[in-house]
Amino acid sequence: SFTFYENNDPLGPTSIVSTSGAWRIGSTDIVVGRFSASPGSSIATYSIADEATTQAIFAASSYYDTEAFVVGLNGTDQAAGTTSFRVGRNELDGFYDNADFGFGVADLISYDDDRNTPESLGADEAYLQSGDSGAPTFISIGSQLVLTGIHLGIDASSSYDSFLPNYIDEISAIVEAGGESLTLISPVPEPTSALILLMGSLALITVRRRACQPPSSQRHQPQ
Repeated sequence: SFTFYENNDPLGPTSIVSTSGAWRIGSTDIVVGRFSASPGSSIATYSIADEATTQAIFAASSYYDTEAFVVGLNGTDQAAGTTSFRVGRNELDGFYDNADFGFGVADLISYDDDRNTPESLGADEAYLQSGDSGAPTFISIGSQLVLTGIHLGIDASSSYDSFLPNYIDEISAIVEAGGESLTLISPVPEPTSALILLMGSLALITVRRRACQPPSSQRHQPQ
């Protein structure tokens, strides 16, 4: 069974729900479970990011160097479980196709342990430790926290998550078999927004060129 804390307070009201089944996604360590009953409307739910990526194109994806919010144990007290956890930050900076971490083969996204380096996020710097497996990593899209990874493992310098967006079809098939559906959010800007940004950049170039005689060959590359 699973215990949900309605107010993120271990001394507050809880909902306890059992499961009616669990399904593993291929050879990964991702397992989709189905509750026997709803935990209630007071329990938060989260969307899943839906932009797939690969190691070859990761540096051009929406995830590269994106700030992530990493959930894990507060300290090393594994016995405390969900009553002793914290949320920290890191930046997503690595990707691996079909990586074998000893718990199955999956596409992995990673973030470095940058403590005591110029890249550190300071006191918010988050990295995984033993006991964090199965907890989530989120990114922020607009005003929403969006589920992106599930903690898998660590080595001397990096933390690794199973990358959920690459398994949307498999997860959806299990969820839809139970008469439900996923809520997906794309990190990629909508085409209309991208077009407006591009048109704004072109207009800026035009103004700059008109203000300078003779026209220069400078150009502005939208980010």
